[in-house]
Amino acid sequence: MVTETAQYSALHCFFNFKQNDEYLLISNTLRFICSILLAIAFYFILHLARHSYAVIQISLGTDIYTVSKMLTHKNVSTTQIYADLVNSKKRETANKISLK
Repeated sequence: MVTETAQYSALHCFFNFKQNDEYLLISNTLRFICSILLAIAFYFILHLARHSYAVIQISLGTDIYTVSKMLTHKNVSTTQIYADLVNSKKRETANKISLK
């Protein structure tokens, strides 16, 4: 006697997702790989959002100490990296201007 267990897609596991009222079948290995990839992608999206927020705040003139506390950095020197990025962009833009 062979018994079969239902297999669900990675989307169903995370979001209880249905398509055409039938569950999508997928192998356990592929479901595991998709789950890991979704978790990694989610981590990087949050990390990139954090970096973007810091650069935007510094470029708008927010104090480095304030941005450091918003990002919960222990040292202000960690936040200084974002200021260096903004300063290098300003230098590149200023160097493009040619006075004739």
